[in-house]
Amino acid sequence: MLNRARCSPPAMLSGLWPTHPGQPQLVLLRTLSSGRFAHCCYLCSSHASRQLNATSHGHEASTRSAATDTRTWPRRQTSYCGPGDRTSTRVKQHRYPRHSQSLRPQPTSLSAPLTWPPPPIPFPLQAAARCAIALMLTTSVVLTVTLGPLVNDANAGVVMMTEPPLSSAVAAAALGSLQQQMAPVPAAESSASAADGALTSYLPSTGPVEPPIRFTSPDILDKLPPFPTEFPPLPELKLPPYTTAKLRNGLRVFLLRDDEVPLVRATLLMRGGQYGSPPDKVGVASLTAYVQRAGGSEAHPASSLDSRLEELAASIEFGAGPQALSAELQCLAEDAEEVMGLMAELVRTPVMPADKLALYQAQVLNALEHQNDSPAAIGRRKITKLLYGADSIYARTPTQEGVSSISPNDLRSYIARWERPDGAVLGVVGAFEPRKMLARVEREFGDWAPAPGQPDEPPAVPRGQPPAMPFLPGSTTTALPPTIAAVATATPATQAEPSPSRSAANTIAADMELSPNTAASFIPVTDSAAVTSSASSGRRPAVYLVDRAGLTQAYVLTAEPGINLSDPDLFALDVLSGVFNSFGGQLFDKLRSREGLAYSVSGGWDSPPDHPGLFVAGGQTSSPGEFLRSLRQLLSRAAAEAPSVQELEAAKAETLNSFAFNFSSTSNQLQRILVYDLLGLPQNFLFQYVQGIERVEQQDVARAAAAHLHPDRQVVVVVGDREVTEPSLEAVGFEVYPLRLGD
Repeated sequence: MLNRARCSPPAMLSGLWPTHPGQPQLVLLRTLSSGRFAHCCYLCSSHASRQLNATSHGHEASTRSAATDTRTWPRRQTSYCGPGDRTSTRVKQHRYPRHSQSLRPQPTSLSAPLTWPPPPIPFPLQAAARCAIALMLTTSVVLTVTLGPLVNDANAGVVMMTEPPLSSAVAAAALGSLQQQMAPVPAAESSASAADGALTSYLPSTGPVEPPIRFTSPDILDKLPPFPTEFPPLPELKLPPYTTAKLRNGLRVFLLRDDEVPLVRATLLMRGGQYGSPPDKVGVASLTAYVQRAGGSEAHPASSLDSRLEELAASIEFGAGPQALSAELQCLAEDAEEVMGLMAELVRTPVMPADKLALYQAQVLNALEHQNDSPAAIGRRKITKLLYGADSIYARTPTQEGVSSISPNDLRSYIARWERPDGAVLGVVGAFEPRKMLARVEREFGDWAPAPGQPDEPPAVPRGQPPAMPFLPGSTTTALPPTIAAVATATPATQAEPSPSRSAANTIAADMELSPNTAASFIPVTDSAAVTSSASSGRRPAVYLVDRAGLTQAYVLTAEPGINLSDPDLFALDVLSGVFNSFGGQLFDKLRSREGLAYSVSGGWDSPPDHPGLFVAGGQTSSPGEFLRSLRQLLSRAAAEAPSVQELEAAKAETLNSFAFNFSSTSNQLQRILVYDLLGLPQNFLFQYVQGIERVEQQDVARAAAAHLHPDRQVVVVVGDREVTEPSLEAVGFEVYPLRLGD
């Protein structure tokens, strides 16, 4: 059934959008009597309109049946309740006839009863009319630009030109300065203008008209104000004022007030993290964080928790880092009490359902299947295992067997061991009064206690052995660990023979496709001074190749043991990293700009706070042999020569100029406060770091580079297509040893 409205008096067409045949055309109608609006829909040549407020506007409604073929169209129904009233909108499904001749509008006149709206204008006529209007507008603009502004002379009744013609060279400039050349002047009074209403004609201003300005001329540059040479001093950067407290259960609390926006953010950090995962169940920390958040709490199961957070436009998230678990919330300041209570429930009384664990286990297993999709990830993982050892907490990775064996009881055991108040810190930042927020934290976390059966003191986060240079092929055997009696001379993998021994050397051999005797020469040792270079032994330098057939470019990495955050050479080596990297750096300038061997290349030291890190340099290239040779030459020169004064100052300026961005967000500042407290670092460590960078000189960089940079002894891993990569490496003097992809 169709409702058709007949508007009396006739309506005024306010807008028309012609559409493709077979698609509805929407017409907005405004009645002259009421000023209200109505919608009409055109489907092909048929017409159907809907009566809006027919009883209040005196519209006559008639109902007809649609016996023809119909088609369903979504329609937005709008109700207008009166001037100034709000409009309620909802979408309904109406069925309109495709072709209904009885509903076609009939031509009418103002002197007779009208059927409104009129029939739609045929599409070719509409297109012709629009083209004519566009042509008229274009002609007017062109005439105005070339002949000057045209005005209507009310006395003469003609259109006259008010300026002499402009040359084509300045026509575009004249169009841009048209408004500046004209000033509004009241038009002369005449019967014609009075009949039309109060009209205003725009006449050119009196006086000479200056020629258009050429913005590229030197005269314009001379008129510009000079660049400023003096600037006000920047405000002093300092730690924001914050409130600290320690609850009776040992939880340390940091409160930072920020009333700029009515939001509250809170972060709870708990020791443990991924380093706390058992060796045979690597990944339990990440699964614990996922399931703890997704499973909900005893008072608020998963579905009700998510619904309530959605209603409040709030969020609670859990995560696992290398050394800590995290729980974070964000909400409006007015909802902070409720949302903090929900986060406390998740921390203290999680449900840990088995179905959520199965879901995230499947996601982790799927990610493990794709861990070898990125050659960069393969290279980094392999070189880390070579330097730290495959079983080190700094190098181990989850396995499908280990992840599949994790049960809900493993998650609960992890929570009982690591999630405790005396091993955690809580920070809150946002629009709140510190005393009230501290009382709120006391209510939610004040009676939080370690799980039954746990020791009185929180456990220490596990630590691993520092990285060490492996024995390269052809090195001496005097520094071997006692467990290895002798080491044979290394041979390429193509000559390796299997051995039934299950020693440590055989384990490495299975991974690297080498013989056990050869693999024994790669066992890490703590005395790096005992490592001799392959050059001194008369053998070619070794490169370990991970074969990935089909790669058009190889990913090259070279690495050696580095430093930690407390090393005295930290500042000099960070400056040297700045000399290597970014636009204008030595690596970028030589390997990319001059030699064109790589698009992206980088190198530098990472400095973890709890253990020595690595120096890693490399990039992607289609010529791995030439790239590696040039990279080693550059690193050898950096170890022997100090950087220039310009390079040193540019590297220091890059670090010092970015120092202010550490204070751009109060939320980031609170995060830094929590991390420093959890790791035992001083709260002013960031300022100490900047002062250390400022004091670095050329001789400091040269001394640190000579002590920590040994390109000829570095481990090299290349990921690429063996058929293309191996000849390139051997052509420049490298010995290639295959490294199996699987762990």
